[in-house]
Amino acid sequence: MPLTESAKKYFTRYATFYLQGDSTCWRVEATDYISTPGILEFTAMEHYANETEDDIEAGLVKALIKKVEDPNVEGSAIEGETFIKPKTVMTYKCNGLKGNHWEIDTKEYPIHFEPNPKDNREIHLIWDATYSGQFDIKYGKAVKTIVVESLT
Repeated sequence: MPLTESAKKYFTRYATFYLQGDSTCWRVEATDYISTPGILEFTAMEHYANETEDDIEAGLVKALIKKVEDPNVEGSAIEGETFIKPKTVMTYKCNGLKGNHWEIDTKEYPIHFEPNPKDNREIHLIWDATYSGQFDIKYGKAVKTIVVESLT
C-alpha cells in the first residue's frame, strides 16, 4: 500500500481492519515501511470480528462505540479533567470563589481527596477502585461531574 502518514499511523501492530466487501476481520502482526521506499508493507492474520463494537456490514472497526459526551457546562468554575482513570491522582481547582470548602460523597464512592494546604481552592483526588463510575465534586455553588472510565 502507498506509504502515507495516515496509513503509517493507522496500520500499527495489532490494529484491526476489514477489506472492502469482505466481512473477515484482519489484525496487523508486523509492519515494514523501510525496505521499499514509499510502500507500507504489513503482515496480517485473520482475527475475530467484534460484533458489539464493529460495523461488520460496512467494514468499519469500532464504529458502533458511542463517544461519551461531557456532562459539564463549558466554562465551569472548577478546572480539571472530566474523564479520569481509576487509581490516578487528579488535581482540581476552583477559580473565582473564595471562602468555601470542597464537598465529595466519600461514603458512597471510593474516593480519597486532600485539599492543598497552601490553597484551599485546590484539591488532589483519587478514585481508589479499579471499576468505573461517576460522581460530583462541589466547591460552594460550583459543581463538576467527574466520569471514571474503565482501565482499558
